[in-house]
Amino acid sequence: MKMTHKTPNNWKELENMTAEIFNNAGYYAIPHYTITTVRGKKEIDVYVHPRRELDPIIICECKFWNKPVNQEVVHSFRTVVQDSGAGLGFIITKSGFQSGAYSAAEFSNVKLVTWDEFLGFFLEDWLNFKRSKLLQLIKPLSVYTDPLDVPSELLDQKQREQYVESIEKYFPVHTLATLYKPVSRIVIDKYNEFFNETIESYEEYFDGMFSKATEALIFYDEFFEGMNIPLSHLSFDIEKVSDLTIEFMKRPPDIDVLKKFSGQLEGIISESEIGSFDRNELEKYTNEFKKNIKR
Repeated sequence: MKMTHKTPNNWKELENMTAEIFNNAGYYAIPHYTITTVRGKKEIDVYVHPRRELDPIIICECKFWNKPVNQEVVHSFRTVVQDSGAGLGFIITKSGFQSGAYSAAEFSNVKLVTWDEFLGFFLEDWLNFKRSKLLQLIKPLSVYTDPLDVPSELLDQKQREQYVESIEKYFPVHTLATLYKPVSRIVIDKYNEFFNETIESYEEYFDGMFSKATEALIFYDEFFEGMNIPLSHLSFDIEKVSDLTIEFMKRPPDIDVLKKFSGQLEGIISESEIGSFDRNELEKYTNEFKKNIKR
């Protein structure tokens, strides 16, 4: 599974997209940056600040050439890396390298990579950083989509119907984001199954998840604001994971189990009279749901 299917179409895109990959992997990268070396000032295609005090400075040379990079380019770049005090250097090209270039890079801190190889080199950092940002965004959904945390007895019939529909729509967003680590092909398959899509890259997955999570948060913010329910009635301890989610983490549910549970919720919440919401009945079905996902 690839990080992205996007490829640069010119030298400027190669530099900008390289910096973007670093930034989306938790680094701070600047394209077209001028540094000071022992031999004077030098413009760098991409300069990457260290994330922590002991992390190395990274500099990148981007070559959007129609021919393989030769050893002279490598020798020159090795000098820049050494003179700048950088701990790591990358030469990124669309057309590969001559055999002499690889020899010139031996026993050095210079890496020779094509665009796809560069993406693979930072894939793990990129996935972890994107997932951490997604988890920060969807924290409120652990409450919004958990019927045990929402005072459903305060909802009228129409609001209960809306709430049940929202759980069926947005509960998979929270489930996918929190239960599957690391992000892998399995997650992509689950995403396509839940949302009836056909994405084929990790970038499409995160773009879709960020979009759906944002849509969910906007919906619930407006939903609860319109109901005039005091925040004290909602369990907004977003660091606390519900019992149901704990069970999910042990064994993620499949879509059939989720659909069955949604139907049970509808029977409990939507069809009950105002003020007669039975939390015990809900807990009974919740416990049954837990047993199903343990099997």
